[in-house]
Amino acid sequence: MAFLLACAQVWPVFAQQCIAIDLNNRKVELADFSFGKLNIKGDFLFDVVRENGSLVLNLEGKDILVKEKKLPWLKLKIVKRGDKLFINNFSSPEFIVRGNFNLADQALFLDINVNTSQNSPTLAGHINARAKIWGHLNNCLASGSINVADGNYQGVEFLRLAVNFLGKPPLLNLTDSEVTLKDGSIFKIEGLLSLKDFNNLFPKAEFISQKVILGDWQLLAQENKNVGFKKEIDDKFDIVFDAYDQQDEQALDAGTELRYKMHGDKFLKLRMEEDKSIFGIERRKEF
Repeated sequence: MAFLLACAQVWPVFAQQCIAIDLNNRKVELADFSFGKLNIKGDFLFDVVRENGSLVLNLEGKDILVKEKKLPWLKLKIVKRGDKLFINNFSSPEFIVRGNFNLADQALFLDINVNTSQNSPTLAGHINARAKIWGHLNNCLASGSINVADGNYQGVEFLRLAVNFLGKPPLLNLTDSEVTLKDGSIFKIEGLLSLKDFNNLFPKAEFISQKVILGDWQLLAQENKNVGFKKEIDDKFDIVFDAYDQQDEQALDAGTELRYKMHGDKFLKLRMEEDKSIFGIERRKEF
C-alpha cells in the first residue's frame, strides 16, 4: 500500500488525530496533529534500516510548526538495541536531546540543551537552559539551570534571570537562583519552580533582596546587621548613610561615611557618628 491514514486511537493523547503516511516515498504528513498540549504541523521523511543487529530510525522534517513556533528543520535518530532505545540525536536549531530508554524496566536518561528566544505575554527573552533527567518513566529526577537574558516575566523586566534546580518534575527545588532587574536590583529566589503552569513558574517562592536600587541610591542590607543607603559620586568616591553592628545584634551604630576607594576592597574613609568621628583605612566587602 503506497498511502494510508493511521488514526491513533490506541493512544488517548492522540485522540481523534490522524497521520498520513506515504510508504513508497517514506513520508509522514502531520496536519493539526496534537501531542498533549502541543499542536504540530509538518512533513517528515523517514528511514528504517538494520545496522549491526540494531534497528535504526532516521526522521527528518522541514518547516515544522509546533504550536506557534516555526522550526526550519527537525532531526531524530533512534537506535533500538535489545530492550534499549538510544536517542542518538533529537535536534533543531533551538535544542538538542540525547539519551536512552529501557523498554523492559522503563529506566531513562536524557541530556537536554536549549538555546532559543521566547516572546510571549508570560515570558520573553533569550533562553539558555540545560537539564538532565534520570530514573524511571513515572519516577524520575531532574537537575539543571535556566538563564534568561534581557527578559520580561509577567510584565516585570529584568536583565538576567538565573535559575538552578533539582527535584522531581513537575515541582523542582530552586538552588542558587536570582534575578537582576533593569535598575540593577538583585533578588535571590527561594522556593519551587513549577512546570505545571508557565503563568506561575514560581509558586509561593520568596524574592529576597540582595541589592536594591532606589534612584541613585543603593539599599544596603545584610542579615539585619548592616542597613543603610549608598550613593556613588564617581568611580572612586561614595557616601554611605548606615547603621551597623559593632559588637552585638542589639547595638547598632548609626553614622555617615565619606569613602575613597583605594584599590580592591580597601577604602580610605571618614565616618561621623553622634559622639565621635573616625578617619582611617578599612577593608570592606560590598554586597
